[in-house]
Amino acid sequence: MVEKQVVKQLETAVADTLDCNAPQPAVRRVNIAGFPFLTQVLLGKPRDVSLSIDDLSTPGPRISSLDANAKGIKIPIYNMITGGDGKLSVDEVRATVKMSYTDLNAYLAGKTGHLQVKPADGGRSLNISGTVDLPLIGSQQIDGVTTFQVRDNEIELTPSHLTLRGAINLDFLVPLGQLIPSIPIPVGELPFEVKVESVSTGLLSRVSPGRPREVPGRVRARILALTRTTPPPETGLSHWTSTEMARYLKRREGVSVSHTFVAQLWRENDLQPHRHRVFKLSADPDFEAKVEDVVGLYLDPPEGAEVLSIDEKPGVQARDRTQPPRPVASGRVATRTHDYQRKGTTDLFAALDVGTGRVTARCFPSHTRADFLTFMDQVIAEYGGAELHVVVDNLATHYGPDVDTWLRRHKNVTFHFTPSGGSWLNQVENWFGILTRHALQHGAFVSVQDLVNTINNYVKNWNWDAHPFEWTATAEEIVAKVEVLHREFRKLLANNL
Repeated sequence: MVEKQVVKQLETAVADTLDCNAPQPAVRRVNIAGFPFLTQVLLGKPRDVSLSIDDLSTPGPRISSLDANAKGIKIPIYNMITGGDGKLSVDEVRATVKMSYTDLNAYLAGKTGHLQVKPADGGRSLNISGTVDLPLIGSQQIDGVTTFQVRDNEIELTPSHLTLRGAINLDFLVPLGQLIPSIPIPVGELPFEVKVESVSTGLLSRVSPGRPREVPGRVRARILALTRTTPPPETGLSHWTSTEMARYLKRREGVSVSHTFVAQLWRENDLQPHRHRVFKLSADPDFEAKVEDVVGLYLDPPEGAEVLSIDEKPGVQARDRTQPPRPVASGRVATRTHDYQRKGTTDLFAALDVGTGRVTARCFPSHTRADFLTFMDQVIAEYGGAELHVVVDNLATHYGPDVDTWLRRHKNVTFHFTPSGGSWLNQVENWFGILTRHALQHGAFVSVQDLVNTINNYVKNWNWDAHPFEWTATAEEIVAKVEVLHREFRKLLANNL
């Protein structure tokens, strides 16, 4: 009976203290500990009362649950039994507060910087993103890994790694907590003063208790920092693997972690050091102008004109396997021999219609300027006298006196050159990649003519239901991203000098 009265009194006290429009919280559990129990009840002075309150709607982040331990609580037992308005008196309350990511982000979204958090490392730390204002620099995008602790009833986010993007681009491996404001815990809205000892998220509340985390934050930060650098020359490695990282840390720095831990840390921070992509920064002084020219054709082609993307794929090999390949079967992938016989090569010219996706292609035994112009004759014959804007790269076969003479004879054709080192702007390169993966990479060809026939058949099949590539990037976006790469490249060079 006493417990029910305490629950009722607490619910009333909490509800009366909060905003009248807020949903009423629920007192889930009250437990009076200590002996003799009857004496505590009669005197109205329990030694130790633990209670749980759920769904506290407050002006700050909503509290999912509050697990409190109250000492020195004084219960006016007579008034409560007789239906009076007895008030609770508590000397000290220490509590653990639980919040959900949704409620915390909803609160942060309305604050300066629009910070947002999401779980990392199984919920033991957070990924944080948003914006900060730095003196003399201005607004910067911020991303990082942080942990949280409670101090003076405020959540303090303590970063172990931060990345700034904007006017400057920097990676920090030291705490810069002053960039991130503290988050107040609205326990002041409760009917008694609460000292919050810890805060956990909804995800953490579901983690079973067990051994504490054994790898300290400084080691985690060190692994992340090493991952973002090329392995030292003495290792002879071109890139890190989880096993080699664990071996290096143990041998060179006396830190013992398992390779599975390294792999898990990489997954949590979206790092894939085993993957590489090919890229080259253009040194063309007219890079920006050429990008605007080519991208302008893709996004806003001239009215009544056709835009073609043309290039060569030289040296396509006709390779035959030394034994017949085995087809795929249930429980078995297709197989082919590792060795092959070269039967010769062909040079493929292709023109992609940017508007329709259709491809005109022809194979030659070489890729001279004369071959290129012969192919161009075939292309313009298919389009009659239509105005043609042709995107080409800076290969020597695409310019010269012979090409200039050809262009003067064909006034309806205009060449647009991609920047040097920027052939990735040429859409037909995407089609070459698709052709390679679908028809050439796994093929076996008994002769060059067999290879040419396969390419011609693939082109016919492609054109049967051709569709254009969807180009969305603007010239401004491309130039801005390349400038970022240039800055990072210069910084990398400076660090290696």
